[in-house]
Amino acid sequence: MAVRRAAHASSWYSNDPSELTQLFDRFLAKAEKTEENVIALVCPRRVFVLGPSHHIYLPGCALPPPSVRAYATPLGEIPLDAEVLEALRTQNVFETIALRDDEEEHSIEMQLPFLRYVLRGQTFTLVPIVVGDLRRSGHVAVDFCHWGRRFRYTYLPPAPASLPIYERIRILDKEGANTIEQQDPAAFQEYYEETGNTICGHNPISIFLHLLEESGMPRSAFKTKLLHYSQSSQVEHESSSSVSYAAFASSLLP
Repeated sequence: MAVRRAAHASSWYSNDPSELTQLFDRFLAKAEKTEENVIALVCPRRVFVLGPSHHIYLPGCALPPPSVRAYATPLGEIPLDAEVLEALRTQNVFETIALRDDEEEHSIEMQLPFLRYVLRGQTFTLVPIVVGDLRRSGHVAVDFCHWGRRFRYTYLPPAPASLPIYERIRILDKEGANTIEQQDPAAFQEYYEETGNTICGHNPISIFLHLLEESGMPRSAFKTKLLHYSQSSQVEHESSSSVSYAAFASSLLP
């Protein structure tokens, strides 16, 4: 049985367990406390992680090969949930991503060191799903806007000419974030089609919003909130470029 390597360790993030742990310690030390009066926590036994495919075209969603038993991180391996993955394979709607292509893809891997850190001491399994193009399957992708000529995307929403480009990008992203906070998959899809915003996670976000809608519970039962938004640089000239980053959290209200 194979183990998927932490292929981006030492380049995209540290491969030193001590250094990585200290980094996460600092992150959590700076985290704001929640307003809720938490009296109990339910720790997951099975964690699903959906990530977009950046390197290869996928006509749908893909699972790791049956030969892969775990994903490696600098903080230890995360075992795959063989039972659930096999059940998903029997549905005949999932592709299989080759191990080499899976290791080239960073979207799911980047979540795993933090997942291993926050659930240290807990027994849990992983169900990784790489999300590709859903259009062929008849279904309705986080990085947000990739703006600039190098990304072949220079759309800007209408705004006063005096407003710098980075502020107009912020307006563009905020409009999309609002549809996510509204938990409205149709509005999110309409926004995506109208603007063409280069959101890496468009399909995984769309899947999540549809899952909420298909849960049988009203939208008012959930709360989805934008936690943080930033840009890699503040674009002021058309020759420049930037990538936007957005983090959301969704919770079930009491």
